[in-house]
Amino acid sequence: MALNLLIILPTNIFPASGGSLTDTFRYIFAGGNLLLSIHFLIGTLIIAVGVVNLLFVIHQKTVYKILSIISFVSVLSAFVNGERFVSSNFAINGISFGMAAGFLLAFILYLVMAMLMYRDIAVQASKN
Repeated sequence: MALNLLIILPTNIFPASGGSLTDTFRYIFAGGNLLLSIHFLIGTLIIAVGVVNLLFVIHQKTVYKILSIISFVSVLSAFVNGERFVSSNFAINGISFGMAAGFLLAFILYLVMAMLMYRDIAVQASKN
């Protein structure tokens, strides 16, 4: 929210056709502002946590595998859409919406998975 509310995004960083992936990363770390860099790093950490989650649910029930895979794909979608939004000179709001929607879907699915796991743990504890 701070990124959306507290900074003015430049609209002439890249050529009209858009920037490349390396141009975008260079802008985020060298030419961008601190909030954009922090936003990128948090997204990268969320991807790392998604990978760890995938590794932990390999031997779990099928529903956890499906939820984890869909959530991870949603996180990757949010990351890619964020990169595309930066390389579009912050001009295509639909891409920004795709980033937000990908994050929100992943958040909801991870929450559902956590609630299901909590329920399963409670059921196992009550059997013992």
